[in-house]
Amino acid sequence: MRFNQLSQKRSSLRGTWQRGAAAVAASTLLMGAQATRAQEPALPLRGAAETLAALPPEAARMPALAPGRQMIVVTERSFIDDRITPAAVIAAVTPYLPAGALPLDDQQARGIVESILEDKAAAYRLTDRTGARVGCVVAMNSRLRSAREYAALLSGAPAGLLTGNVSGTAQQWQTAILFHEAAHCGQHHAPGNMFDLAPTLMAEIDADQVMTDLFEDALGGSYATVARDVRAMRALGAIHFTNDTHHTAAGVFLAGEDIGWAGAPPSGSQVLADMQRLRPLLSQEVGRMLSDRTDWYVVALRDELNRLERFVSVDARAQHPVLQRRASMLRHMERYGAEAFARRYGATQPALVRAVEASVGDQMRARRDDPAAYAYFATAARRLQQRHVFAPDTYGARFLEIYASAAEQYVVQPACRSARAQRVHLHCRLV
Repeated sequence: MRFNQLSQKRSSLRGTWQRGAAAVAASTLLMGAQATRAQEPALPLRGAAETLAALPPEAARMPALAPGRQMIVVTERSFIDDRITPAAVIAAVTPYLPAGALPLDDQQARGIVESILEDKAAAYRLTDRTGARVGCVVAMNSRLRSAREYAALLSGAPAGLLTGNVSGTAQQWQTAILFHEAAHCGQHHAPGNMFDLAPTLMAEIDADQVMTDLFEDALGGSYATVARDVRAMRALGAIHFTNDTHHTAAGVFLAGEDIGWAGAPPSGSQVLADMQRLRPLLSQEVGRMLSDRTDWYVVALRDELNRLERFVSVDARAQHPVLQRRASMLRHMERYGAEAFARRYGATQPALVRAVEASVGDQMRARRDDPAAYAYFATAARRLQQRHVFAPDTYGARFLEIYASAAEQYVVQPACRSARAQRVHLHCRLV
């Protein structure tokens, strides 16, 4: 991961972090303080005139992130008279390809079609015959009309639920996404494919950090607040919505946050390990908080027993230490509830009890349109913090704070102030 030197107050930490990221083949961007000066060239943007004209005016201030690279932008506006098909994408992009660039292949063209139709931004690399990167094609959002819609895109929460303190304008959020994708265009050592999770995650953290630096140090003012909100939405999405490659929140530092940070530079594999440990812990904690939902626990126990059955032959089930008690376990859960079940089986079958608790928590986590889900998970995050389940100055510890603060500020506290959100009031005193 690369931290630029636009802000001297963060340069020491970022230099350290950059060296750690290099060890896992993360991205390295070639942009420094000089790149934002007026006399320096901007990142060359190419594309249809109507497409470029519709971009935020801040696009013209985007610095060149790597020498010689160009960025071709496509949106729905690029296909006013045509259906958006792979052939149409290739036809729209080809006139703007940099000299020496290989043409788009069918797989790239299909990916761009999907990005445009789903209105989800993405960058697709362009290379020459030697494999050297010469730029990228960026499919950009064009249908979202408010800051809350962009926040919903990143967090997975419905826009109507994000009633608290989402700052900025739609244009500023579109600029944030544009700068993030432009950062991908400037990355070296980028992963070969998105399924290479550790380096892909570091490349995403890097792109968010570059956007944050530009918003805080080059644009400033309200843009800095938007950068903070983008990170908050990433944190919400990491628990309730997005896949592993976009769990970037705790890897991004705002101005001044490096002061006193004593943590070692995390690798992509360390970030993934912390998140993979953290999510079940949160779900288990929420499951315990929902011990009165016997109906959910019965479903979760039955699902877990069914899962075990798939891995045990029919002949062996009668001797299996858990499956031979299937009927009695279900009866016990139905009659006496989750707390009694945990007391009865917690010592002999702790893995089963934890799995059922996590499954109940996951049922609540999946209710992305319910403020109660965020209230429960924010409370669970605070409890894990109080128990110090992660050492100080680690990705996991930092994520718990960022997530809990985001859930409280953008969802829970506004819902608690609303007379229409009675379901959340029980948890308002906890958060």
